[in-house]
Amino acid sequence: MVKTLFEESFVICYLDDGIPVLSHRWKTPTNAENFRHALMRMIGLFKALKKEYPNLTWLGDTNHLGVLSMETQTWLKESWTAHLLDGGVHYHALVVPKDVFAKFAMKKFKDNLTSHHPGEIVIEHFADEPTANHWLRQCVALPEEQTK
Repeated sequence: MVKTLFEESFVICYLDDGIPVLSHRWKTPTNAENFRHALMRMIGLFKALKKEYPNLTWLGDTNHLGVLSMETQTWLKESWTAHLLDGGVHYHALVVPKDVFAKFAMKKFKDNLTSHHPGEIVIEHFADEPTANHWLRQCVALPEEQTK
């Protein structure tokens, strides 16, 4: 069952307990402060939900996020990754827009994560949420060694 956990004018966060996945979809571009605040709120929810759903996964739909400032990209690289690791995120799906600049920022985030934390967080890019959810279902259904 899909349950909305919170919604702002720029983002919606929801849980699909059938996978299980904590998902968020950016609805519009937002400023750096709102972006960080929303992500920190979500990681708090993730930590709390992980107690009930030990195989909880993460999905971020960035289709309408827009281009991230260099400051925000630096924060993602230097701070956000540590929060994901601390929160126990192991499988992370990203729905990435076709926009070349937004795609580049998400690729940089993924490359940084996989090069500095190999195997700790498995992250993949997808064109749409149903495909990403299918991958996440497979990840939690398979023994961990087969997904690396």
